[in-house]
Amino acid sequence: MKKTKMAAFVALSTTLPLLTALPASADPPPRFSFSMAAGWGCPNNGVGLAISPPSQGEIKMMFSVAPFRASVGKDVPAEEARKNCTIYLIVHHASEYTWGLKRISARGAADLEPGVTGEVTHRHWYPGGPPGAEISRTINAPTRSWRLEYEGPLEFLPCGVERTLSLKTGLQVTTTDTSKAGWISLGDEFESKTAYTLAYQTCKP
Repeated sequence: MKKTKMAAFVALSTTLPLLTALPASADPPPRFSFSMAAGWGCPNNGVGLAISPPSQGEIKMMFSVAPFRASVGKDVPAEEARKNCTIYLIVHHASEYTWGLKRISARGAADLEPGVTGEVTHRHWYPGGPPGAEISRTINAPTRSWRLEYEGPLEFLPCGVERTLSLKTGLQVTTTDTSKAGWISLGDEFESKTAYTLAYQTCKP
């Protein structure tokens, strides 16, 4: 499996400010910005990020990458059976706020012959912290589409701390019959998307 070098963190890093026009009488939303980079295993043309303005204590983010697929088959190289993509996200914010990962929603497609099984896994963690939670979804024939959902438990970071949030998505296809074929993908044939929701709150004085 071809890995993306860590130098890509600098090359792909981008800051995305969250600013929304509001009436003069309304309180401005908290200021958050994000530095994002693709890490190991992601498609070479990078990862995109779209962010919705803060609303009711939440920030919704949509990551998109080029078609991302794991597959098996008679003429398919063995390394194609497992694919991983890790994304690094640094959340910058005013010191009076803290945040935590609240929700994950991923969707994809599949085309599996009987006897071929797919699995989607997702793990998130903060470097230097605990390993983080891992969730998974098993996909069996004749499933043509799948969705992976996760919510809570919500844990806010300590106040005054900026952390890198690591997000890893893995796809794997397995079979004991080498004559069988199948694949699973994150997203459709044109684009892969995964939605993340961050919850934020004011730090206690």
